[in-house]
Amino acid sequence: WRSLSLPTLRQLLSELGVLLVSAVLALATWTIIIQETNPAEQVRLENIPLVITDQPVDTMLMSDLPETVSAIIQTTAQVRSTLGTRSFQAVASLADALPGSHSVPISVDTDASQVRIVAIEPENLEVRLAEVVSRVVGVEVELTDQQDLSRAYQMIGNPVVMPDKVTVTGPDILVEKVDHAQVTLSLSNASASLQESRPLEAVNEAGQVVSGVTIEPAEGRVSVSIRRRFNARDVGVRVMIVGSPPAGYWLSNISVKPSSLTLQAN
Repeated sequence: WRSLSLPTLRQLLSELGVLLVSAVLALATWTIIIQETNPAEQVRLENIPLVITDQPVDTMLMSDLPETVSAIIQTTAQVRSTLGTRSFQAVASLADALPGSHSVPISVDTDASQVRIVAIEPENLEVRLAEVVSRVVGVEVELTDQQDLSRAYQMIGNPVVMPDKVTVTGPDILVEKVDHAQVTLSLSNASASLQESRPLEAVNEAGQVVSGVTIEPAEGRVSVSIRRRFNARDVGVRVMIVGSPPAGYWLSNISVKPSSLTLQAN
């Protein structure tokens, strides 16, 4: 039996160097084989769904945001064939964002392995947040087509609407523009009192509709009293045909305008 002697430091370093070189060569060989059989590539993916998360309570987005984004990814040819736009999810977080304009970074997540996100287009999302507020405004009635109301009839008093006040809710910059809520009713060819439920619209001082806000309640019930005058009456106009057309001709589609007239007398 020969006694075992402990290796010297030089022997340990020599053996360690051989092991290290062997590991490097093995890794290099494995990498070359993988690159040849399943090479890495960069591809561009379009139409990745974009989700906005963590939007603060009582805020509203005022920007037109894209529904999808694009991304450049690096993966292998084998994995690439299994990927699609549904394999990825673009996320923009609005956590702790205050009302105002913000540039929010976009991140793209995926559950697929051997995939690296190289670039995202766009990298940031320009958003504008507004605070949601409510305000009580009055309701006014807008009567249209009054010129088409027969002179045999007249409106008695002023129109009445219920409720006469509503609550307007929406982004603060839009609610501030609202002067009142308006309900529209047509008087065209009215021959009796009207009572209808009509949708309400928010309008500014110039009478222009302010979109992007909600009204509660959304409808108003309008009542208009219309009465026939005692000394007037509507009558139809009939065409009296005298004679007959020549042989080989006939009459059709006879019409007269106006088709009715208002007679006024004692």
